[in-house]
Amino acid sequence: MKRKMFSILLTAVLAVNSYALISDTLSVSSVVEAASSVPAPKPSAKAGTKYVSDSFRLKLTCADSSATIMYSTGGSFKEYTGEITLKKTTTIKTYAVSSNGEKSKTVSYKYKLSPKVTVSKASGRYYSAISVKLKAPDGAKLYYTLDGSLPTTSSEKYSKALKLDESCTLRVLVKKTGFSSRYITRDYTIAGKNEDISGDYKGKYFYSTLNYSEKLYYQRMFESAERFEDKVDTEGLDMSKVDTYKVVCALRYDNPQFFYLSNSSSYDMERPPVAAKKTQKQLEAAADKVVSKALQYSDIKERAKYIHDAIKDMTAYSAWGDETNGRADGPLLWGSARCEGYGHAFAYLCQRAGIDAVCVTGFGATGSHLWNSIRIGNEWYHVDVTFDENFGYEYFCVDDAYIKLDHVAEDILDFPGDMEFDMKKVEKEYKEFVDAIVKNYKNGITEATYYFSEDVMGVMLQRTCGYLMSDLWDRGVDKQPWYSYGGTHINISLR
Repeated sequence: MKRKMFSILLTAVLAVNSYALISDTLSVSSVVEAASSVPAPKPSAKAGTKYVSDSFRLKLTCADSSATIMYSTGGSFKEYTGEITLKKTTTIKTYAVSSNGEKSKTVSYKYKLSPKVTVSKASGRYYSAISVKLKAPDGAKLYYTLDGSLPTTSSEKYSKALKLDESCTLRVLVKKTGFSSRYITRDYTIAGKNEDISGDYKGKYFYSTLNYSEKLYYQRMFESAERFEDKVDTEGLDMSKVDTYKVVCALRYDNPQFFYLSNSSSYDMERPPVAAKKTQKQLEAAADKVVSKALQYSDIKERAKYIHDAIKDMTAYSAWGDETNGRADGPLLWGSARCEGYGHAFAYLCQRAGIDAVCVTGFGATGSHLWNSIRIGNEWYHVDVTFDENFGYEYFCVDDAYIKLDHVAEDILDFPGDMEFDMKKVEKEYKEFVDAIVKNYKNGITEATYYFSEDVMGVMLQRTCGYLMSDLWDRGVDKQPWYSYGGTHINISLR
């Protein structure tokens, strides 16, 4: 495919949201003793739950390399001489003794060992019966339910692969002597290829990527949205702002039918319920006209192509307008949309036609952007209807490597496919890029073409659009950079 060219004046900095990952807190409880200048020993791994097949290995070190480390795993203290192997949930107490006999404070680290379990089928939607196998360490016992209830040791005991031909929620209790028990949940939807899947949240992609608490919050938001309620019951849920935003995004990108929810960091009704209900009926009627014709194609890719073309035919791109421009009703009812409207309409019609489809957000060639991923068989492909307004089918059902040439997904969710970049490589090539432009500028060269590795091209465009102008100004370049691109190169013109 021949990639066409964009040319843009860099006058604004793209705002890129970054979200710090919330890691497990180091579980350390200290026994306060007399003040000591001897540093306490530190473990090679944070305390907390560790999922293992048999054992967990741990090392202790002290900043004072001459000190002797003493430790206890429940009995008397003994001298540390090498790696400790834990075979059950254990609290380690440790202190150091300097060469002159001074002791450090005593600290403790609790390691909860839990059996490592693999489930052969991920949560999601399947179009025929499936066989689900569970694999656990020797000595582990697995108990399960298929109705979503919490299993106990009185529940059915797992002994062989589960044959599932109906939609269900599989929950598994894993127990092993000396280990901490754990629960595993998987949601399976067994669906027909032609049925409307928009209302089945348990079979949707982003829902399947959440943990148990996040899924519960998602479910409550989904049910509130279906009832056009402006509030969600959060009783019993303790969600941080970052986790709340993550689940809100999962709900929004899974469910384009909720066109009346705002594009904010929390659950929020953007339109009055009465007006939203009226628009919903109009939207469903408009969607039925497209879907009925799309279902004439038994091949999923051809069906998606029909929807792709229908949205292009009915929509005029506009970056301006009210909230409808960024929702599914923009193309279907009003004939106008920006990228969010194209993407939400495509995902909505695909789901109504039995195709797994989600919205993907991030950066695309010229700034903040939204496009789609759809599942055909067991593989996910990318579709950008907005870009295809100009480029035909250049962005229809393309793979990860191709979409990453000029698209970058935000990091708040685990999007389908491989959307990760090697950031060390990105930093190296971006620095070389800036250095080369500055060198050329000092030598009187204001126009040049710069080449990059294929697997970092998307981020190079993101940096070019968002940061290049200010980075060049910091290096003494007092002209504005314009850029165009194609394939794996960027053309820079300083004016």
